[in-house]
Amino acid sequence: MNQTQPFLVNKTVNVFVKNDGGLKETKFKSKKRRGDCVVRAITIALNQPYELVFNSLCDLAKETGFLPNDDETFSLYLKNNGWEKHKPQRVGRYLKRLENFNSEGITAIVIVRNHLVCVSDGKIYDTWDCKYRCANSYFTKGATVWPVKEQLN
Repeated sequence: MNQTQPFLVNKTVNVFVKNDGGLKETKFKSKKRRGDCVVRAITIALNQPYELVFNSLCDLAKETGFLPNDDETFSLYLKNNGWEKHKPQRVGRYLKRLENFNSEGITAIVIVRNHLVCVSDGKIYDTWDCKYRCANSYFTKGATVWPVKEQLN
């Protein structure tokens, strides 16, 4: 192992915190499971009201021609709000699991398989515990980004 390379090793494990992003406080009648991970993750990360994010994504979807939870729509929404997309964090050639995603000092919206989730300062905010899924690309506000690769120990 080359000790001079600037790799960051995340020794902490992110913990799950149940959070619906403010859905319970909305006027929406049904509070059942609804496939709203995009709205929820963005609401939590941007600290904006659920209905505002929902309506903004719907308006943008009308412009793009894609659904509000499509990558084309939410990526543009995040870009318009000053967020940047980054390559996945890796350990060697392997993707990190969400529980080991390095979120120290940052708030990130992470894409996992068929799902979007907010991770911030060692906490995974979602309605269900998805920490065992691999973390793919992710968004952060501005240029805050951790090194993409880590060495295997």
